[in-house]
Amino acid sequence: GLLRQKYPFLGDGHVRSSELDNELVHSNGKAYIWLIMFVSRSFDLTSVESFAIVSLFFGIPFIYLSLMIGRDISTDRLSRVSVSVLLVSSGILQLYAGYVEVYPPLPVLILLFVWLGLKAKNSPLHRHAAILLGLGGLMIHPLGSITILPALFLMWRYDVQHRPGTIRFIFLGILGAGVVVALTEGSIEKIVSVLLPVLPTDDKPYGMITFQNLSERLNGVILAAPALLPILILSGFRVIDTGRLYVLILAGSGLAGLFAFDFVLGSLDWDLMSLMSFPLTIMVALAIPVLPKQTRSSIAIPACVIGLLNTVPWIWINATDASIRRLEDITMGEQTSYFESHNTAVRVALAFRKEEMPQEAISVLKRAAQKDPTNLDLQYNLAAIASENYDFETTIPAARAVLRREPWHLEAYKLLRGGLIKLQKKDEIDTLLAQHSE
Repeated sequence: GLLRQKYPFLGDGHVRSSELDNELVHSNGKAYIWLIMFVSRSFDLTSVESFAIVSLFFGIPFIYLSLMIGRDISTDRLSRVSVSVLLVSSGILQLYAGYVEVYPPLPVLILLFVWLGLKAKNSPLHRHAAILLGLGGLMIHPLGSITILPALFLMWRYDVQHRPGTIRFIFLGILGAGVVVALTEGSIEKIVSVLLPVLPTDDKPYGMITFQNLSERLNGVILAAPALLPILILSGFRVIDTGRLYVLILAGSGLAGLFAFDFVLGSLDWDLMSLMSFPLTIMVALAIPVLPKQTRSSIAIPACVIGLLNTVPWIWINATDASIRRLEDITMGEQTSYFESHNTAVRVALAFRKEEMPQEAISVLKRAAQKDPTNLDLQYNLAAIASENYDFETTIPAARAVLRREPWHLEAYKLLRGGLIKLQKKDEIDTLLAQHSE
């Protein structure tokens, strides 16, 4: 069906489904994974089916909250439709089309926090619910921590700021004590460990303030929410509404995380790019109703069209065989060499292999090996996958290419010898045995 991934290629679908099959609970999103496991066991579903069903389920409150926010902050139909469409088509809806990952609860959490915060001034119940939700976001997923600062701001503005100095002092003292505890318990070190270095290091050839990193993350924003930057520019940045400071703080937290967190795949981590830029989209969408009437339609309508044109084909691609070509495009066609520690062609080929598509895997590795014939990882994986599928004419030259560079490579030797035996090339077998007799 359309609302599921045909192949769990885009994202870490294979990793997550394998973890579930082996009853492994990832350190991020534990509660969500337990829910997936419960669904899988209760209804005797595969891991991929369970992820798909639960992601669709979380899509219902996501769309509902998008509609509610559009209704609550708008006074005319154009604004209501524009706000809701921008929120839905912000690179997030794809997570609810059967996507295999642990992220679906996060956008719901963020939208619910924003919706409750809109009512914070006049409703203590909504305000306190927003604060509790914002402070507890970290328990859903580490990326949920972007709601902590705006939650603290809501608490300060409505519950502390107008209080006597003693109350304000106690509040600040509690915050200071929390920072001290975090320092002593190693929390700061853990946070630093997931951040990019400011400048490149030997281990990480991309730094936080390097052009490579900035361009890669900006590319991620354009990929996830292509209407975002045009709205900001065409509106002269008037969509930055200081009347909702907690939304600005939320957007700032997302923007800081977008450029600072060590997402090793860069813009290839499109789901993470979408999540971290989502608060920026919320900020822009909430400001649409306050734009001047004469410019509102000229900005909102094209933005909605761009968002929909970005979202619908993406879901279609993910649900059809087109995801095969898309996998190669986003992985092997990546221009900045941002992710340098793994060979992208091997990554693609192994994904094909797991989906029992060996010819596609072999084809990918052949093309990559032609471009880089000295890469032993490419040649070895080509030999191994070809041998699994009885394509010994491909196995033999690939295994030989490995042995020319590393004569001691035992697995390549076994692949070459096995291929020669299968093709009954006795003379070449004797030559191989003589060369490696020692």
